[in-house]
Amino acid sequence: MIVSTTSIWGFRVMKKCTSDDYVNWAVGMLESGSDSKHLRILAGLESSTSLFETEDFFATSIKEIELFEPSREEAIRGYSVYVAGQIVRREVPAREGVKRLFQLCVACDYPGYLNNWYTLDDACHDIEYGNYPYYYPSLTKDNLQETVLGIARKFIEEQKN
Repeated sequence: MIVSTTSIWGFRVMKKCTSDDYVNWAVGMLESGSDSKHLRILAGLESSTSLFETEDFFATSIKEIELFEPSREEAIRGYSVYVAGQIVRREVPAREGVKRLFQLCVACDYPGYLNNWYTLDDACHDIEYGNYPYYYPSLTKDNLQETVLGIARKFIEEQKN
């Protein structure tokens, strides 16, 4: 599975980037036309390669192809909008997207603009276990998809401003 550059930045701020993520990112970069010595090496590494080694190749690769890592805040916002876009484009199931954004919120110390995803994840858990979703009283299993799509669209619009 190809990993986008935006995802790599998000995984890095969450401290959840794996050797596989770096290798798959490098493959995707080569497929999209980027090229450098260390990018090719990184793309050819085995998934069992140590994280330290893949991180070193990644750091050298981004220098070689002149990519600059965004600030922590830019990476968080960029990744959150990217995941919300995946929800809207139906590239990930709504529930999976909510879970990813919840995890981002928690891993990044609860930035205010992500708290809605935290409470939405809690409400999703409530309905999955037959409990009342206090934060989203109108949320049901039947309207989960459409509710999440609406929230994701609104979130993307809010982040543009």
